[in-house]
Amino acid sequence: MHIDRHPTAISAVPAPSVPTPADFAAALPVARGSFALGELRLWTLLVVGVAYWGNVVRTARHTDAAGLGYILEGIVQNGAFCAAAWVMVALWARGATTPVPATAPVPATARASRGQVAAGIAICLLAAVPSRQAVLLALLALAVQFARSAGARGAGAGRPVAALLLALAADIAWTSVYAMPLHTGVALLDARAVQALLALAGSGVAVHGNFVSNPTDTFGIEILVRCASSYPLSGVWLAFVVTALYRGRLPRLRDLPWIAASVAASVVLTELRLSWMVSRETDFDWLHEGDGVTLYTLVALALAILFPLLATRQAARPTAGVRA
Repeated sequence: MHIDRHPTAISAVPAPSVPTPADFAAALPVARGSFALGELRLWTLLVVGVAYWGNVVRTARHTDAAGLGYILEGIVQNGAFCAAAWVMVALWARGATTPVPATAPVPATARASRGQVAAGIAICLLAAVPSRQAVLLALLALAVQFARSAGARGAGAGRPVAALLLALAADIAWTSVYAMPLHTGVALLDARAVQALLALAGSGVAVHGNFVSNPTDTFGIEILVRCASSYPLSGVWLAFVVTALYRGRLPRLRDLPWIAASVAASVVLTELRLSWMVSRETDFDWLHEGDGVTLYTLVALALAILFPLLATRQAARPTAGVRA
């Protein structure tokens, strides 16, 4: 058997190229004006939303086997205000874009350019990475997209949607591993605060770092990162944004005293809970794993809603759009 050999220089062989978002965008029919910018942003939002909740379910602490209960458990653990924020985003996102009838040609002002299509594809690819940090960056990029559309005609909900997406991104950043050193430091301060509160109540405790021991009951607690008073504060801010937008306006600089009061109330509630938990082991079990968890959650929820309601008590519910 004869084999023909045709030597080829290595340099003559073209190197394989990896397609970029711009390459995908070039293949789309945007040049003919058939791709609406609003449709692009809605599809991008859908992909980011699925990625967000997928990461929530994946990283939650589960007790149920895989199934519907598994998914619902992850959603519930993420908090009511996160779910409320996404419901509001879904309801307002359509109003943040210029509507185009399905049978009508896309006007020039509503067409998606190749750059905008490439940006949308890049955000979707970023959100598809199974990482909370990737979803965080996708939320920030998408918030910028909606904020830029705020001044466009028919895009009155662009700023509220951007504010909600930024608040969701802030919640991910505040509870990420990168913020753990901050919460660890706050846990040390929480231990001292618990010691001071119990001293006022006439009960002495010993503090060693983030460990608080009660020598009377030979019992102690360790204040971990998720127990620190700083950990739930991103949820307090998210609750303020959601409630203020529901009441008809964006948060303002003059709301800072109300925001500070909401933060202070959350911190005080956490310190009182920790002080109660260290009193007796039975109290710890009730507050940490029993019905006391529900009581603490309800009080925290009520406080998170109270202060934004007071800040927006003169704001009437809008009939269309949201006031700045």
